[in-house]
This record gives sequence, C-alpha cells and structure tokens, in this order.
Amino acid sequence: WICAALLLFWWKIISYSRFRLYLNRTSSLIDDEPTLALFRRQLQAFGIKKPIALYGNSLVSAPVLVGLQRTAVVLPNIKWVQSELDFVLRHELTHHRHRDLWIKWFGTIVCALHWFNPCVWLLMRELNRWMEFSCDAAVVRTMSDRQRREYGMAILSVLGRIQLFQGQGICAALCEQKENMKERLTKMLNTKKTSKKARTLSIAALVLLCAAGMLMGAAAYSPAEPDLQPLPQNNAEPLTKDPVEGDISVPDTPDLTKNDMSESDAMSFLWPLKDVDYISAGLDGYPGHTGIDIPRPKGTEIYASAAGIVTLAKEQYTGYGNYIVIDHANGYQTLYAQCDELLVALGDEVTAGQIIAKVGRSGSATGYHLHFEIRCDGDILDPEDYMTPDNE
Repeated sequence: WICAALLLFWWKIISYSRFRLYLNRTSSLIDDEPTLALFRRQLQAFGIKKPIALYGNSLVSAPVLVGLQRTAVVLPNIKWVQSELDFVLRHELTHHRHRDLWIKWFGTIVCALHWFNPCVWLLMRELNRWMEFSCDAAVVRTMSDRQRREYGMAILSVLGRIQLFQGQGICAALCEQKENMKERLTKMLNTKKTSKKARTLSIAALVLLCAAGMLMGAAAYSPAEPDLQPLPQNNAEPLTKDPVEGDISVPDTPDLTKNDMSESDAMSFLWPLKDVDYISAGLDGYPGHTGIDIPRPKGTEIYASAAGIVTLAKEQYTGYGNYIVIDHANGYQTLYAQCDELLVALGDEVTAGQIIAKVGRSGSATGYHLHFEIRCDGDILDPEDYMTPDNE
C-alpha cells in the first residue's frame, strides 16, 4: 500500500516538475503596458500583496494559474479583447485567493494515500468541478445580469479561439472540461447568495463526513481482538500434560492476584520461542498492548506453550494478522499473533513444545515478531509471570 502511494505521489511530482519546466522554457514575461496596468489594478482590487508574475506563452491552450510559492498567471499569446482579459484575470486571481492550488495538492496527497479507493478519485474529480463553480460564483457575485452574460460570453469567446487545457500537474485553468461548460454558464447566471442556514448545514455535513472517515479508519486499522472467553465444557476428556514433553510444573509462588485461583489451579507455560533474551514490548508497553512482543527473524518456529486444543486459527490483514488461540486446562488460553504461516487448524489437539506456526509480520505489525498473550477466564495475564525457564 505505502509503496504504491509513494510511487503514485512521486509520479505526480515528476509530472508537475516537467510541466513547470516546459512553461519556464516556453514562456516570456508580458511587457504590454495596457495588459500590465490591468493586471496591477486587479491585484490591488483583490488585495494581493504577494508578487505574481504575468507570462505569455504560445503553446499553452488556456489561461492557467501555477505555483504555490512562485505563483504566476500564464496567458496564451492570442489577441485579447480588454473586457475578456479583465474577466480572465479575475477568474485566475480568484483561484489564488481561494487557495485552490493548495487544495489541489492536498487532494493529490489524499488520492495517493487512497489509490485503491475509486470513491476518492471520484470525489477529487467532483472537487475540481465545484472549484470552478465556486470561482465563477465569486467572480459574478456582485455583477448585474448583463455583466454575468458578458462574463459567460467572454469564456465562450476565449473557448472559440483556444483549446481546452490539457496540461499536466497541479494548476488552475480557465477551461478544463468541455462537458462542464454548459453547467458552469447556467450556474453563474443563476448564482444567489448562500443562506446562513445552508452554510451551517454544509459545514455540519463536512464535519460529520470527516468524523465518519476517521472512525472508519480507526476501525480498519485497530487490532481486532478475538473472543478469548472460555468455551463451554464438552464431554471430551480433560487435557493432561504430555509425558514426552516433560513435566509442566506449577511455579512455587504463582501470581494469583487477578483470578483468585488456588495454587493447584495455576499453570506455568513454556516459552513459545527458543532462547528468549529480549522482549521488545511487554504487557501495557504502550496503551492497549495486551501481551508481549518477541522479535525474531521471519520463519522462526513458534511452539505451543502448553498442551491444549486449537480454538481459533485465523488469517486476516489487520489487527492480529494470522493468529492462533489454544484452549488449555483450568480456563487458560494462549494467543500467538502476527504469524507468517499457521501450521495447525481449528480443532487440532497440540502438545507442549509442538511447532504450531512461524514468525511473520502480518496484520498491524511493523516488524517481524511474535505477539504472545495468556488469559484466564477472560482476564489478561502478564506472560512473563507464568513462563518456566526450561526452554529459554
């Protein structure tokens, strides 16, 4: 996912850089005094103090605003009517005042991060479309009906002498999509001041949409905790220790503070990996961490800590990733998560020390390790308090 996102964003940057280089090589500063005087008046009317250059270019197909830091307006080298040029400059400077180039860059980053989601690309297309509508509405807001018609005629006149803009990169052009022109003209002739109620509802809808997106993202990437409650008793024979794997003795001073168990009910467990000398994250090592993390190279063998029956053997892309849950005696359960490969299946009976999986980095893991948990009757226990040193 991240590789594809970085590749897509890098491609966007390369495309934009090539487009800017193309403009720099083929554009020249406009020195026509009437045009510059009109441009200066427009900058003053918009209250823009930041220097914005005005270029002419024989190869661009439409007026375009480019550059976040070194902003410039590039005009096609055609014979401009003064009234048309006035409307065109208003349009491009309105894009600048609305920070539309920054919004386009933000949308580009979002599309790169969500490259797999077609809805995001559709939203980006709609964002660009409504950006033009918003710009037109801002330009004509204080105009009379006659002036609005003149503005629409100016756009149509410019369209008759140039082609639709097909540039690469992040920019704001006067004419980008032919199918939108009829809708743009209709909206600009019928633009009305947005009511306070409509603005309030729009802001509320946007806040709710953002909140819903964050909640969905949190749900998608939060570890999905499996149900580790003890299973109902069945008629199967109770599990006993495996004499082949050695005696699983009870610790001399077991930690009984969480479960009020008698000393005879407590268990000890073998380490699920050989030669454990480092734990990268212990119980509550960070908020919500319910076990211990033991780093190991990919493919390292994972062992059952005690005899029992496999009650879960599941593969998933988030949370615990590929994980196994084994049900032991006296309500104990162990969990082995972030595995690369599972070597047992649901219902398998395993013995202490049996190889059950291999270390991986599946689910929400950032490195190769085993995430190991012990629970008793649903209570979270610290595995380090229940491990026997026999197989360290």
